[in-house]
Amino acid sequence: MNAIPKKTSAADDLVQPVRVLVVDDSAVVRGLLSRWIDDLPGCEIVGSVTNGMLAISAAKRNAAEIVVLDVEMPEMDGLTALPQLLEDNPGIKVVMISGLNERNAENSVRALAMGAVEFVAKPSNGERMTSAAGFQRDFIAKIDAISQSLRSRTSFAPAQSRPEAATEKDQNAAHLVAVGNPKHRSRPNGRINPFDLIGIGSSTGGPQALLKFFSAFTGPIDVPVLISQHMPPSFTTILADQLDRSTAYRCIEAQEGMMPEPGVIYVAPGDYHLLVDKRGNNLVLRTRQTPAENFCRPAVDPMFRSMAEHLGDRACGVVLTGMGQDGLNGARALKAANGQVFVQDEQSSVVWGMPGAIARENLADSQATPEELGQRLFAALTGERRAH
Repeated sequence: MNAIPKKTSAADDLVQPVRVLVVDDSAVVRGLLSRWIDDLPGCEIVGSVTNGMLAISAAKRNAAEIVVLDVEMPEMDGLTALPQLLEDNPGIKVVMISGLNERNAENSVRALAMGAVEFVAKPSNGERMTSAAGFQRDFIAKIDAISQSLRSRTSFAPAQSRPEAATEKDQNAAHLVAVGNPKHRSRPNGRINPFDLIGIGSSTGGPQALLKFFSAFTGPIDVPVLISQHMPPSFTTILADQLDRSTAYRCIEAQEGMMPEPGVIYVAPGDYHLLVDKRGNNLVLRTRQTPAENFCRPAVDPMFRSMAEHLGDRACGVVLTGMGQDGLNGARALKAANGQVFVQDEQSSVVWGMPGAIARENLADSQATPEELGQRLFAALTGERRAH
């Protein structure tokens, strides 16, 4: 029986396929992943090796652009190989794969903080991979999104520019945020604080982007921060711990009924949407297992909608790198309520799906790198003015 050829287009013929290296000590896993990747339009397998040491040499020799890297392997594991892969191959995108247990979750989140762009949780028994439809769907979607992003930046077609209206907003973003709405009330020290809450949504490449965003916060802030990062249970707990250790702020996984405190970061727990509600005049956090949105739970849209409902123009939404368009409907709600929305720019995003969907609809008050977005918001919250 003849194999079904890949679907191609005229555009595919103009762009070289993205080169992918698979690294896993299981022959079953390597075979399946390689076959799935090779069936993706615009991707080609350039190697398949069994450990991190071999991966380091194979990635450089074959000019790999994406490396699928297992966390646990003999001789050299993925966590040990990762720094060398990133150093030897600037711009390479590393996708970690690991089983769903606490140790692998911790190592995967560490890898994301070190520079890996994504992870996929695989079944614990490689022999059951063929029946793991959810794993296959998740893996293919993530590799496809990353490869398309890489191809769009090397296409012979002119690079997609940011919308003109959004560019004009960028030029005045610091002023708009720092001044705020005239209706915004003064803090006791006389400073004008434009927001009562910041909500951040992120997915592919999110952990690195979050670290960069918060690195621009150089002192105390007097508002709570919510994060909805697309991650399964246990991974979000470890992400919160990672942010707690790596930033100057207390960071915890959100729980039902918590009253958000200024200067504290709350991460949505895996498999729960994180919402903000009101109890009298006080904000309260809600965690809900209502249906997934955009195939995700936690999702950004319900968080943003709740912010728009209960905070209106006192809410600020930030959307960082990620595949899909989660956050778009929530951004519409925030803008309708006179809130502000900031998105990561295309060049610094691993995948410009989520922020790009908002920018293309001209809903973004500003597009910038995570560090620049952090600088602008920190300046607004502390009353500082950036030099123009």
